Amino acid sequence: MADCTDGVVRRILVIDDNPEIHGDFRTILQGAVDTSELDALGAALFGGSTETSASATTYRLDFASQGEEGLEQVKHALADGEPYHLAFVDMRMPPGWDGLETIERVWQVDPALQVVICTAYSDHSWEDVIRRLGATDKLLILKKPFDTVEVAQIASTMTEKWLLSRQASLKIEEMDRKVDERTRQLAATNEALELSNARLQESIAEAGQMASRAEAAHAELRQIFDTATDGILVIDKELKVLRANRTLCDMLGMTPEEAVGKTCSSVLPHAECGTSDCPVRRILAGEEQVELDMGLHADNGGRLFCTTTAAPYQDADNQVVGVLCTIRDVTERRTMETQLRHAQKLESIGQLAAGIAHEINTPTQYVGDNTRFLQEAFEDLMRVVEKHGELVRAVAEGGAAADVAEQARALAEDVDLDYLNQEIPSAIDQSLEGVARVAKIVRAMKEFSHPGGDEKTRLDLNRAIETTITVARNEWKYVAEVETDFDDAISGVACFPGDLNQVVLNIIVNAAHAIAGVVGDGADGKGTIRVTTRRSGQWVEIRISDSGTGIPHDVQPRIFDPFFTTKEVGKGTGQGLALAYSIVTEKHGGTLTFETEAGKGTTFVIRLPHGVASDVKES
Repeated sequence: MADCTDGVVRRILVIDDNPEIHGDFRTILQGAVDTSELDALGAALFGGSTETSASATTYRLDFASQGEEGLEQVKHALADGEPYHLAFVDMRMPPGWDGLETIERVWQVDPALQVVICTAYSDHSWEDVIRRLGATDKLLILKKPFDTVEVAQIASTMTEKWLLSRQASLKIEEMDRKVDERTRQLAATNEALELSNARLQESIAEAGQMASRAEAAHAELRQIFDTATDGILVIDKELKVLRANRTLCDMLGMTPEEAVGKTCSSVLPHAECGTSDCPVRRILAGEEQVELDMGLHADNGGRLFCTTTAAPYQDADNQVVGVLCTIRDVTERRTMETQLRHAQKLESIGQLAAGIAHEINTPTQYVGDNTRFLQEAFEDLMRVVEKHGELVRAVAEGGAAADVAEQARALAEDVDLDYLNQEIPSAIDQSLEGVARVAKIVRAMKEFSHPGGDEKTRLDLNRAIETTITVARNEWKYVAEVETDFDDAISGVACFPGDLNQVVLNIIVNAAHAIAGVVGDGADGKGTIRVTTRRSGQWVEIRISDSGTGIPHDVQPRIFDPFFTTKEVGKGTGQGLALAYSIVTEKHGGTLTFETEAGKGTTFVIRLPHGVASDVKES
């Protein structure tokens, strides 16, 4: 994914009393680091070019030998309007401040600075660090000695996080400004309406001026109608357009004159046109208000995402004579929501990365061991083959074949042909099994990491769940066994694949954590996570059960609230279930509920509409 922060020079401060450490950071972050292995793995996981995004990242490094010196550099950077994005801070820096005191003082000056503690010792417990610095997502701990790729990845991720946070803050400020501006516009509009109403009241008493004042009021209302920030469409009972304001016509690339008289479906086409779910038809059928999210084609060839609200349009006698639709462009908001979901997905992948690396490393190790064994065995076999070649030549030439035959027998006994005959096929089978395991993990990561699109696609639900279980394996394999019971009758389900993968991942990880609360490290037995799928009419049901602790009664009403968590500090953000609930209910029109029993476990139930062939495209 092309990142909006590419090309930005990222400032990093290294505070360490060892000049050799300064040189190490300069070599890793500004030198020519061989990233070919990381590039190749990235290409296998995510597809595309093997060039890493780090190749386009430029770092500006500054160094300090003591905490006091580092604090002064942070102050100067802020004063110059070029704050540091990230600081690597050593824990021990005699005779001055240690790492914790340095971080405390630096954060008093620059609270937004991302920090990585670099240490080879355990001078302070994690509880002491949390007590002094607080629970924060701005802090990582990096153990010495450093791994080059790990340092490079931390630098890239933490500076990217600082830049995205900075952009989000600027965006919020801009949105606040727009809200204030629009509020003032609405206030001005309200004042204009009140003034118009006062003039109309006066016109009753001033009969001679009634016509001119009514005309002025009409012109004023027309101006308000055309300059409203939302699109407005008035439709009669015959589904023909009576009026369309300038804002809506600018969205659609037409004039009000072109829109008037056309059918509403030709002016505002959407998937529900002509069906009983059409908001215009529902209002004419007697409903009071209908809201619908829809996608429209903009005049510049792009695509707009809009929220449409339909309400009855009444005449002077309060009789319904049509439908009034207001159309609000929410494209920018949808874009930000998509970016947020993608950032949360990247966060999930980052948290799983260490486990996935471990999963890949294990089969890779025994593939390597078996390959080395095969190499040695091949050399031994070639020696035997060469000796037998000598024997064949000796027999053919009438030479001392008996001596050569004895040498061949002794060599065959020395290399132990029976042992090789038994072990070589086994080594080949194990190597193929290891390669297949790595391929499965890589394939699962590629499928899980696919960003998806803005439209629903048909998804092989059972395969997607299997993929997510594979990706999350390191989260559950030590504490639980996973059982699956999939309904093979389920065909392609209309959904947003990337979002649905995220929902299943969040719930499986929560299940593993809940079971860990019962079985500990799993040494005395594991729990069970059970995943089932079923088709129920026009709905598809996914049930994810665990044998964990269950959900306490007093917190059950709050488990889908944003930022609410019962996990210990640093274990969870409280966003997992809130995000899952939003994706299932708002994006998919489904339901997310749970069944729980204290001490026995919890089952989360996801219900999704299966979808019809006309409103989705093939995955």
